[in-house]
Amino acid sequence: MSRPSAWELGHRLRDALKREVLARKLRGRLDVDETYVGGRQKGKRGRGAAHKTVVIGLKVRDGRVRSLVIPSVASAEIPKSLQGHVAKGARLFTDALWSSRRVRGLGDRHRRVAHCRRFVRGQTHTQSIEGHWGHVKPNLVARHRSVSPKHLQRYLVEADFTHRLPKDTDFIALMLHRLLAPTAVLPRHEDVATG
Repeated sequence: MSRPSAWELGHRLRDALKREVLARKLRGRLDVDETYVGGRQKGKRGRGAAHKTVVIGLKVRDGRVRSLVIPSVASAEIPKSLQGHVAKGARLFTDALWSSRRVRGLGDRHRRVAHCRRFVRGQTHTQSIEGHWGHVKPNLVARHRSVSPKHLQRYLVEADFTHRLPKDTDFIALMLHRLLAPTAVLPRHEDVATG
């Protein structure tokens, strides 16, 4: 198989995952945080750095994760991007980013922690989504020379899907089984993930 054919097949697999990963709204206690994805360059790092793509993540504590590419962290953009992904009654935990104050209407309750003072205040923290970023970003760098903003959402969907799979899961076999036997009774993602 040629490299372009393999690349195209990989994207088709990721597109097939997208329906499952983004299918339902997330419930329960959600850690919400943004990160910036892009190549290393001299100058400013993190928020406000040039040539970076903004990604916002939602992680159900001890559960599913969802990463979304968004245009910016402007105060109006975050709630608009999250609206179709947060179920009514969810509890949101964020850092003190000023634009995250606007997420209050999305869930039942919203708690913030100011990272300039501390990272954890009782049950108020964003440690689970930050831990997810700690796995996703190095994995993107290790597996791919670069990921364009145009295709970044596809790679994030793959990372979100594989997040809860057992370490010994044969990802390719699982995907082929799902694609080639769509009418067969297949285990749901949660059933595979919890073993």
